[in-house]
Order: sequence, then structure tokens, then C-alpha cells
Amino acid sequence: ELCKLKGVGKYTAAAVSSFAFNKPHPVLDGNVYRVLSRYFGITTPIDTSAGEKEFSRLANTLLDKKEPALFNQAIMEFGAMNCKPQKPLCNKCCLSSKCVALSNQVIEQLPVKSKKVKQRDRFFNYLVIKYDCQIFICKRENNDIWKGLYELPLIETGKQVRKQRFLQSDEWNAFFHNMPYTITFVSKIIKHRLTHQNIYARFWEIHVDNEINRQESNKYVLVPESRLSDFAFPRLIEKYLMH
Repeated sequence: ELCKLKGVGKYTAAAVSSFAFNKPHPVLDGNVYRVLSRYFGITTPIDTSAGEKEFSRLANTLLDKKEPALFNQAIMEFGAMNCKPQKPLCNKCCLSSKCVALSNQVIEQLPVKSKKVKQRDRFFNYLVIKYDCQIFICKRENNDIWKGLYELPLIETGKQVRKQRFLQSDEWNAFFHNMPYTITFVSKIIKHRLTHQNIYARFWEIHVDNEINRQESNKYVLVPESRLSDFAFPRLIEKYLMH
């Protein structure tokens, strides 16, 4: 029933059913794939249908049917904190004596992926425009990442642009045309990794004495800074605003 919901896949459905309702469904995330592939020495690529079936059957066999939530949380935490992608803590691992990957010295080669995910680099300039203790935000409606979440006014460039050149760009001038503003802070470039994309973001904190006056201004709403936590932002923006 959970899988019938829009946007809910097998991983989310298994997580919700086990953590919220203690149903016996194994959760397979990157941490779990890594632990299982190393401990049992499985070389079947995890990004294939055969690999998904093999790991799913194994995880279901291992699952503690009486305490599925505890089991899922434990193996996920074990993968995140001990059996890490790089420099796993094998010398402190309680499972090291029976770990196939360790005994065969193939830890770095597992888990196996059939193809490397092609990454795309994107360069985001977020404008933290403050007016009278309020900030302009808008909802992402285009068919892109984070659709439906809120964000700050965004200017995306095709490559990394120097600060002075960015301030002279047509996009910047179109936004602040004939409107006085004061730049109070410019962040360092923050790298945010997604499955298929690398986001290089810079936040520009700007104070204005008047509301935005441009054709697209109707898509932006003014929100008191104290109410920002009421809105769902992508993790990248949330971490910056709440720091």
C-alpha cells in the first residue's frame, strides 16, 4: 500500500513500515549493501535487477522478524559508522573474523557497481534577500530537482563565475534593476552532492529597503525570518539558513 503512494519507492516503504509499524521488511540502502557485500563477499553488481533480488533475499533471510526496526537501524548504523566506504574500521570490527572481503583483501572493491553514474556540475547562486526582517522565498515548480520544495531566489550560471563578473551579469542586473541594495555577506562555495549532480552553491546575503520590483516578483513571498522553519527547503538551503 505504501508503494502505491506517489514518490514512495521500495526503500522508503520498507523504512516506514519497519520503523513506524515494526513490520518485517528489510531496508536496503547504500550502507546495508556495503555491509552485506563485504561480509559475504558478494560480487553481483548492486545496481542490477539480479543484484537487487539477491541482496533483497539475503537481507530478508537475516532480518530479525521480531525486531525488524531495531535490526534495520543497527545494520544501517553499522555501515555508516564502522563499515565505511573509505577507511572502514576493520581492526575494531566485531565481524572481522568471518568477513570474506577482509580475508580476501577486496574491501575497496566491494560493493560492485555495473556502471559509473555520470555526474553533472551545476552552479547555483542563492540570493538571501532581506527586507524588514523578512526574506524572499519561492516554490520550485519546474520539472527539476527539489520540485515542490521552497528555495531562495536563484541565479544559475553555466560555470563558476568570479564575484565581480557575476555582479555585472544580465541576470543580476535584471533582478536588481534600479533598486538600491547592500551586499552584507557572500559565502564560500558549498559543494552539495546528489546522485547525478554536483551542486556548487554560493549564498549572497543582501539587504534592500524596498520590495523586489520586477516582472517575476509575484512568484516570491516575504516570510519573517522567525517562520522559515515552517517551510520545507532542500537540505542544502536548510543547513545554511539554520546555521
